[in-house]
Amino acid sequence: MPVVSGKLLPRIARYSIEAALRGDSTQPDFELEGILAERFGVFVTIRGRGGELRGCVGTISPRFGN
Repeated sequence: MPVVSGKLLPRIARYSIEAALRGDSTQPDFELEGILAERFGVFVTIRGRGGELRGCVGTISPRFGN
């Protein structure tokens, strides 16, 4: 499996959360390649700076995209 840039994943996460809060389902303005271009279910956990759980959400199947 190819290595994914550590800078790209937080960018994707931030874009996805902001888009969901706006109710926006448009595609991101950056190129997704390899495994990131495929559709999968995902589970996301958001933690504060001290490690405390702030929230989580997930699905076992893809919900958006082409």
